Amino acid sequence: PAVHSECVEQARDVVSSVEAAILRALQNIAAAVMADVERSLSTKQHKRDFKPKEHAKFDNSPTPACVQTVELLSTHQRVVCATLDGQNLQAYLSHLAHRLHQVLLAHMSKFVFNSMGGLALTRDVGEYQRVVKSFQVGPEVEAMFQQLKDIANMYVVGKEHLATVIRDSSLARLDHQHIVGLVQLRSDFKGAKIAKKLSTDGLVPPAPP
Repeated sequence: PAVHSECVEQARDVVSSVEAAILRALQNIAAAVMADVERSLSTKQHKRDFKPKEHAKFDNSPTPACVQTVELLSTHQRVVCATLDGQNLQAYLSHLAHRLHQVLLAHMSKFVFNSMGGLALTRDVGEYQRVVKSFQVGPEVEAMFQQLKDIANMYVVGKEHLATVIRDSSLARLDHQHIVGLVQLRSDFKGAKIAKKLSTDGLVPPAPP
């Protein structure tokens, strides 16, 4: 019995070591994929995508950066689905989706949006949502990407509807500082005195005198 117990313990240690090694490898792969995503976004996304000229013709197709990023993610998904299965597949795709959400949120913060640019962002986010939905990793992850869509909607509506968009969406759960940081990316933030409007609507505290 003592020998058997020792063998069982050694087997558990081996399995644990193998699982840890696999986890590290998958995390490294996810990091490499996200590096490719960041490179795609940084090289293909332009300021004019989200702040086109006032009378520019609206293009209903996703931006080139989005098209390339979605293709990259879809290709990787096919490879992963052919390699992993069960809980390992679900755990990896969930991890990948969380990383993608972080990358996209950081990417969006680098731009300024007018209303037409907000429409472009909404369309791009819709494509990212479609990819993540195909991961089939559950409502929590889908809700994270819906929040990206809600953020994009803030850049589409006029300032008179901004408070409603925030209150009636997932953005209502964000703190004041986060909301202001996101709204500041609107191209009309200063000219339209949006900070004052948000204060009047009770969404952020008034500015100190």
